[in-house]
Amino acid sequence: MNSEQMLKIILERFDKVDQQLKEVDQRFNEVDHRFNEVEQRFNKVDQRFTGVDQRFNGVTTSLRKF
Repeated sequence: MNSEQMLKIILERFDKVDQQLKEVDQRFNEVDHRFNEVEQRFNKVDQRFTGVDQRFNGVTTSLRKF
């Protein structure tokens, strides 16, 4: 095998690896986007829980006054 053939094989393998890295990067971005969506939903639920918790504390404080 001459050096030109070896170079061709190396470049083909490099192209395959480069393509795989691009696919992995794309998948990572998709997962990151989904994670951000889940995080936003969690934050909304957390805010609602905090609001309910504050109302509950207000009610228990009012009941203690009686």
